[in-house]
Amino acid sequence: SLDQSGLYLAAGTHGGCVPLYDLRRQEPLMVKEHQYGTPIHTLAFTTVESGLCVASGDSRLVKIWRAKGSGSASGTEMGSIVTNIESPRDAGDFN
Repeated sequence: SLDQSGLYLAAGTHGGCVPLYDLRRQEPLMVKEHQYGTPIHTLAFTTVESGLCVASGDSRLVKIWRAKGSGSASGTEMGSIVTNIESPRDAGDFN
């Protein structure tokens, strides 16, 4: 998934990791791991008050994490498989 600026790319791996790339660099800025090691199948970027965030989903968990700085995350286990993530235009912020 590419962010709206076209500078950041998030990729989901079969092993449950999400590397985040700044396309101007060769190495990922960070790599986030989902706790179950299942394939990442859903990714989306959203902008909140604190900046750019990435939402990533596997068959059990959705994580939303900051794309810059600390990369702090918030996660929620889902009762069913997530097949799509959409963000509202005014997403506010998360802690």
